[in-house]
Amino acid sequence: MTGDDRFAATARAGGALACAQIDGATRQVRAGFAHDGLVSPRLLDLLLGTVRPAGPITQACGGPPVNAARELFVAGPGRSLFCAVVPRGDVVIMAAPPAMSLARGWALLAALVTSGGAA
Repeated sequence: MTGDDRFAATARAGGALACAQIDGATRQVRAGFAHDGLVSPRLLDLLLGTVRPAGPITQACGGPPVNAARELFVAGPGRSLFCAVVPRGDVVIMAAPPAMSLARGWALLAALVTSGGAA
């Protein structure tokens, strides 16, 4: 089983709806499943620091962060996204059912980083 296969198998076994490992330099998907519509240029810009967060919520929280986001959780009615930028610059994004606990989601994301060789 290749690293790409382990990445997808780990995500499926953990209950993920979709996942992707993205090359931080080329922004191309390296591994995953059901990732169509999961990886958006705007999300990658936010995670990789090419644009700064802005808007009333950002200002209410004291302004934009000093550095790019390294981990991000986005809750939605149909799915939740767990995102991380790993040390070598790749991005891992996992979509989970909205009922998945935060602890389980972050644990699964950590397992994906390890199984896919993204670390």
